[in-house]
Amino acid sequence: MVSDEIRLEFFKNLKEYRGFPYYFVKSVLNMHLIYKGQKDILESFENNKITVVTSGHSTGKTAIEAGICLYWLCTRYKARVIVIAPTWRQLQTVFYAEVNKWYSKSILKNMDLFLLKQSIMQFNHDVLKKEWFMLPISPKSSDQLQGQHGDKSIQVEEIMKNLGIEFIDPEDLELQETIIKLLQNPGEKKEDEDLLVIVDEASGVKDEMIEVLLGADPSKVLVCGNMTKTTGFFYEMAFGNKKTGVNVIKLSSENSPWMKKSNIQTIAETYGKDSNIYRVRILGLPPDGDEDTCISRELVEKSKNVPKAIDFKDIEILGVDPARYGGDYTAGWSSTGSEFKEEFYYDKKSTMNCIGNIVKWCQRSREKKHYLLLDATGIGAPIADRLYEIIDEDYIKLKSESNYTPLLPNLEIIEINNNGSPFNDKEYANTITEMFYFLKELLEDGKIIFPDDDELLQDIISRKYLFTSDGKLIVEKKEELKKRIKRSPGKGDAFLLAVYGWKYI
Repeated sequence: MVSDEIRLEFFKNLKEYRGFPYYFVKSVLNMHLIYKGQKDILESFENNKITVVTSGHSTGKTAIEAGICLYWLCTRYKARVIVIAPTWRQLQTVFYAEVNKWYSKSILKNMDLFLLKQSIMQFNHDVLKKEWFMLPISPKSSDQLQGQHGDKSIQVEEIMKNLGIEFIDPEDLELQETIIKLLQNPGEKKEDEDLLVIVDEASGVKDEMIEVLLGADPSKVLVCGNMTKTTGFFYEMAFGNKKTGVNVIKLSSENSPWMKKSNIQTIAETYGKDSNIYRVRILGLPPDGDEDTCISRELVEKSKNVPKAIDFKDIEILGVDPARYGGDYTAGWSSTGSEFKEEFYYDKKSTMNCIGNIVKWCQRSREKKHYLLLDATGIGAPIADRLYEIIDEDYIKLKSESNYTPLLPNLEIIEINNNGSPFNDKEYANTITEMFYFLKELLEDGKIIFPDDDELLQDIISRKYLFTSDGKLIVEKKEELKKRIKRSPGKGDAFLLAVYGWKYI
């Protein structure tokens, strides 16, 4: 068993790596492959107070963040690291997991140097563990960050030692003024450094959070993330006016050994090298403000005149976006392949009317297999429940009545939550975003004949997209679109559901 005394002696040896983070992560953490972009971060961290890293995907930035965190804790007495990210999930499953991985691979684990708990990592020492730690925080307000500041008492004690005094006389104003000046102008001395702040996925962290942490006077700051916005503190630090003590590093996936060239080629072919998706995910650059809608008017207009390419024959899909008595409309669009048809569109009617229209649609082609994609959030849920009841009643009556005609023949109900998890959760933040880009893909491939409906067209081409802090695509909220177009995009949502049904057949 390793004692506290042995661990402190081991720390004294590790302290020899202070000033050499590259050799620490190579020798102590066994990071065998460190390419130029990662090495640039390590060198910038040592030579600048603030290092800002804008990154594409799979550039190895999280590994270097973890390496810097361990380097700081192992080369400074009573070191503290505060790590902030947009979500606790990001901290636990990505950042903290990366720290744990490199710690477990290293000699640090053999010496049992740190205690890794769910919400904190501490130096393994009965007395010092409360003052020597890495603390991951995902605060809901800036108030939770208050109190995270450097330990100035250590600096005061060091100055008193250098001045050869053991007591500060409260009446000696000249001595107090000397000490204050030395605190305000520490020069190049680094022995009193103790607080490191790491901001991970910085585009998703509120500006006020970063400002509070910088106001805590940390010794070093490392800010990293995908540059998904053209506003905010992270953007201004990286692309605004040059600031003293701030160094900016841009990591492109094109230069990373961790990003497969085939993945880069796929993104380039799918979205184009000039697209915002390529800029953010690959080049580590901010999006171009001139391109912000998911689907262009040009693409939709072109798709109105394409030949019929797909015929489902024995299958029909219905997408329904339900509403009730409010100002929104209930909409239903069907698909038999490339061709789409508006089945119903009305307002100020009960949910029973919506159920009746679905029954009518099924009865029209009883021999076909029917797929109903229903927006099941809100009032969609009780509509689905009643449809399931009808299906059960059909089944019971068919067993007892040979001539019975089912109300919902061959119907499969697929409940859709627009904010739920998509099939491709690496690319898209939610289902509605995947729906838009699936439609875009089919339009570009010439597989859909877009209906000649001006309201539907506006619903589809008006939706803007954004990026989440981790670089996933996400369309703007429905409420934001409603403010711009002055109504609910019910037609568009129902049409998207009908298109999305292609994934289920």
